[in-house]
Amino acid sequence: MLFSSWSLFLLSCERSLLFLNLFLLLIYVNSELNLPKDKDVLILTDLTFDSAINNYEYLMVFFYAPWCIRCNKFHPEYDEAASILKNENLYLAKVDATTEKKLEKKFKLTGFPVLKLFIKGKPIEYNGERNHEDLVKWIRKKTTGSAIEELFNEEDIDIFKQSDDVVIIYFGKDENDIKECIKIARKDDNIPFGIIKDENLIKKYANNDRKIILYKNFDEKSRELNIIKEKEIQDFINKYSTPKLMRLDKKAINYIFEKKLPGLILYADERSRRWNKYEKLMRNISEKINYKLKVVITDIRDVIGAKNAELMNIKENELPTLRIADSSGEYLKKYKMEGELNEDNIIQFVNDWEHKKLKPYIKSAKIPEENNEDVFVLVGKTFEKEVINNDKDVIVLFYSSLCYHLRNQCKELLKKYSEVAKRLKRLNPKLVLAKIDFGENEVESIQMSDFPKIKIFPGNKKDKEPIDYEGDNSIDDIIKFIKKNSWNHIFLDENEEL
Repeated sequence: MLFSSWSLFLLSCERSLLFLNLFLLLIYVNSELNLPKDKDVLILTDLTFDSAINNYEYLMVFFYAPWCIRCNKFHPEYDEAASILKNENLYLAKVDATTEKKLEKKFKLTGFPVLKLFIKGKPIEYNGERNHEDLVKWIRKKTTGSAIEELFNEEDIDIFKQSDDVVIIYFGKDENDIKECIKIARKDDNIPFGIIKDENLIKKYANNDRKIILYKNFDEKSRELNIIKEKEIQDFINKYSTPKLMRLDKKAINYIFEKKLPGLILYADERSRRWNKYEKLMRNISEKINYKLKVVITDIRDVIGAKNAELMNIKENELPTLRIADSSGEYLKKYKMEGELNEDNIIQFVNDWEHKKLKPYIKSAKIPEENNEDVFVLVGKTFEKEVINNDKDVIVLFYSSLCYHLRNQCKELLKKYSEVAKRLKRLNPKLVLAKIDFGENEVESIQMSDFPKIKIFPGNKKDKEPIDYEGDNSIDDIIKFIKKNSWNHIFLDENEEL
């Protein structure tokens, strides 16, 4: 009897705890689902972002700026996508990056719009067309939709192979293989995936072997892979799914600068009599280097070519010119080939890059002969020495003489910054106020397009990220920022600290 009473007591406690946990869970879920909305789009802030992406298994987030024309144009499409997907328990959210500064810094947002799908808290960036149809299709593929199409006969196979320039078919029935294929199919936005389970078709097309075959309508037409693991499949696709010689289009940009696969790019003028010769030369190079890099030729007058030439700091008077663009590390590294444009020199250039014998090309204005102004002038060649390789507190104003629409903002801030430098310059020899024109210079470790911007590199934290100034552009606020973040003390005289 005593044992029975004790059992009933324990059972009662367990039920109480269960109901308590369910109650707390309901409170948590409801609090998260009651986030403010604009139509069907959740509005996230610095405070609510982490809990939101942890609460929803899938959450699409649109980072925008109210002044961004492309963002404003995209808003109605995004609202429409949210309206469609809410019925499938797929949620869309947005963040105003101009007010939510922690998120702007966390995701290193330098341009807008930016769209990221968070799957169990981990982000995948959306780089597709900015319309609700493509966005909805992409989200479904990445989340709950079918990522692989099953093919049942030879007619299905023929139709599938003709559906795109590149398709992939897995031949086999192994469940682990299929799971690996689904992982890649969900990640890849461009290549259709098919699966064949029929034993007769596996025998005919794959010689009774479980394998992946990549079919393409260019170059060698097909490639086979027998190691069915996620990394090997991804490497296989990255290597063989593009032509050996490409024109610089959205796909090439995606591979070289988004997927971070190094590219060998020849910049030229298609109007030139030698264009056909250049094309033949690069095609021969692509055969000889055997997929070590993506080999690309581009007309600098083409819209994409011109924009990329600007990124690579190439001028028309340099044409034809050859570059390696390597985004595989933390920063984009650019390598410039010197000498005559011929097959032997290019092969040597590629081999030197492969064996790490080349130094990245850094755009730099001439080093000033005199540098005695209140604001120290930095150029690409002097940045590391004057900013990083010392124990000084270095404050840098980044601006661009090429940003015509921001010219007045840059001029106004430069004027105030010069006044700050005049006040502080002589207070401590280990305090340097400097400026650098990113229209004429580059810094390997800093990629930015948002100007003007002030950053401080504290003397004791040169191995850390610089600290961004985020206050009002007033002289007093800039001085307070410098005082707060400087490692070396700033003195007005022997006894009075600023």
